[in-house]
Amino acid sequence: MFILKGILLGLGLFGICLVIYVIGMTRLILKDTPPAPGTAIGIDFVTMLQHNPWFFVALVACIMLGLSIVGSWPTRVAS
Repeated sequence: MFILKGILLGLGLFGICLVIYVIGMTRLILKDTPPAPGTAIGIDFVTMLQHNPWFFVALVACIMLGLSIVGSWPTRVAS
């Protein structure tokens, strides 16, 4: 149960940080050339993951952080 809770906490942290990163990069890119009203903006996550290996480093770091947070809880984690 310790490992499951740590991985879920790490994946949640990674997901929130990924959304914040995508919103920030989209705003940074669109700051120079704002799109016309009524147009859609496409974001391709697969391309972002293929061209940036730091995403995988961040994923592993978030999972390790989640495991260390769950491991440092003062109460027993096992149900």
